[in-house]
Amino acid sequence: MKVDGIGSYKDIDSYVKGKLAEYNKTEKRFSDLFSFMFSEKDNIFAETNNGFKISYVTYGQARERCILCASNIKPFLDSSKGDKVGIYMSNSEQWIEVFWAILMCGKSPLLLNTMTDTSVIAHILEVYGTDTVIVDKVTEDNASFEANLIHAEELFGKKDTSDMENVPPEQWSDSIFLMTSGTSGRIKLCEYNGINFYHQIKDSGDMIATCGQMKKHIDGKIKQLVFLPLYHIYGLAAVYMWFGFFSRTFVFLRDYSADTILYTARKHKVTHIFSVPLLWNRIYDSAMKTIKNRGPETYDKFMKALDLVNRKGTESLISRIIIKKAFAEIRQNIFGDSICYLISGGSAISPEVLRFFNGIGYHMSTGYGATEIGITSVELSMRSQDRVTCSVGMPMPSVGYAIGEDKVLRVSGPSHASAVFEEGVRVEFEENGAYNTNDFVREEGGHYFMDGRADDLIICRSGENISPEQIENRLNIEGAADACLIGPANDRGEVMPILIVQVPQYADVESLKKIRESAEEQLAATGIRSQVTGIVLTPDKIMGDSEFKKNRIGICARYQDGTMRKITADTQEADAEEFSAELLGRVRRVVANSLNLPEDGVTSTADYFTDLGGSSLDYFSMLSGIREEFGVDVAKDAAGVTTVAGLCGYLRKRL
Repeated sequence: MKVDGIGSYKDIDSYVKGKLAEYNKTEKRFSDLFSFMFSEKDNIFAETNNGFKISYVTYGQARERCILCASNIKPFLDSSKGDKVGIYMSNSEQWIEVFWAILMCGKSPLLLNTMTDTSVIAHILEVYGTDTVIVDKVTEDNASFEANLIHAEELFGKKDTSDMENVPPEQWSDSIFLMTSGTSGRIKLCEYNGINFYHQIKDSGDMIATCGQMKKHIDGKIKQLVFLPLYHIYGLAAVYMWFGFFSRTFVFLRDYSADTILYTARKHKVTHIFSVPLLWNRIYDSAMKTIKNRGPETYDKFMKALDLVNRKGTESLISRIIIKKAFAEIRQNIFGDSICYLISGGSAISPEVLRFFNGIGYHMSTGYGATEIGITSVELSMRSQDRVTCSVGMPMPSVGYAIGEDKVLRVSGPSHASAVFEEGVRVEFEENGAYNTNDFVREEGGHYFMDGRADDLIICRSGENISPEQIENRLNIEGAADACLIGPANDRGEVMPILIVQVPQYADVESLKKIRESAEEQLAATGIRSQVTGIVLTPDKIMGDSEFKKNRIGICARYQDGTMRKITADTQEADAEEFSAELLGRVRRVVANSLNLPEDGVTSTADYFTDLGGSSLDYFSMLSGIREEFGVDVAKDAAGVTTVAGLCGYLRKRL
């Protein structure tokens, strides 16, 4: 079946080639990109659902709304002093329309991370002289910004739009600004212009020509799930720009709960999902826990089948049979069978997770990029045995990779940021215009592999160098939420590697013992146990809600200054007091009632979702039952507590 919405072109290859050829004839400004983005007016631009009904917006309707937004916002921006206008909004159709409206009015969108501490955002606005910010809602936090806040909803009221219908290209702004993630402790602004994105989009055309899987569709439709934030380089470039230029459909989420993500992918028949490892890890952990809970025999059969598929390659006949018959139920419980292409990027992903997704029948690749350089490579091989190696492929046509004697990657080419600023001061690239990524990279047989960051490298007392990212990718600590290897120094300046292990909130003592034992075993398996001077358990999150990769400088600082909560032998002993039978019984009864299960079917360590089959709605019902039973509102810090024992621990501290 031919893909929908490609006009008179015979297939998607000729459509991509023809559209890029026309784009190449322009000046390649953002104004030109806008024209091409919204040229297929009848194509579906956005899909959303309210839990029952799917709603659609066409590219023609979205274009009209961009112009309407620009007409309404122009009077505000004409009086704005700065050249940048902040967008402080969550993913939505409106986010994209506001983005184009700001450019149309001659201002540069400053894409603000809504999950970053508001004091950081306030500082950025001050340093870069930004006095206007568009928000999707005014809250107590963003109301503290020293800026004029404009509610996005107010920008779409009826108005004469003739003044913005054909704004000359020279009146458009041709630059946008993105924030870096700040994992090094410093946040920079990266400026991109139309030419930079022209090359990134042109590179995506080469991906489509090289990798047949990327252009696969279901019932003639290609749909991208908008999971990654649009203010993030992966969300803006790979999710929006790559697909928006070719007028494909974007599926927006109501919220980011696991249930909603999986339900939305199945209901809308999503074909493409690009994400950071955070999402893939969550799905993998949940799926593996479910399989293990079905008993050792089922788990053993699954692992043997998965191993066989990955050894033979998913393209072999025996693998296709196993994938179709043995793994069908697993896929139905995840994204369903509409998925054609998955990409993981932003930080390292473990080989086990790649083997799982590729092995059960999804085509998952790994990509590489950064806020300063855009998306620069993706593993495009159709062989699953190449994809599961964690290779990030070869650099795209517009990108140059150079690995120095220090084994650090430098990236050059017209697709990376035109300028980078730190505290308002321009950061110069190296003499040849290359950007030093600070990432250790090796090339083997035409594939590139990332081996960690130079500024994360831990140099032990023995002189041995340890790359934390490589070690962490080999760890699979049972029961732990996350782990991070840091290298704090002692009073003599000697580096003393410490493994920080994030444990579930209010975990019982027995669970903590098992987590510590698993951490010891896993470290021993890596061969560096003698170098690691301690294992620290903490209930605190290792990564903040706004982070896609670990800020080791910040984690190390929290460990050293005492702001990280540590579970020591003393605290374990204090927590060892057994819960009363009365408390256990009351909590077990509430949990069982919320799931319509018999009380004796709910053990104290059973997970609410993966073991007992609860949904998000069930969980909220259960929290309501806890409030009625104990008179306690379960605060945000306990929202992740999913066992009877965990709830008992939380309630004991609250009561």
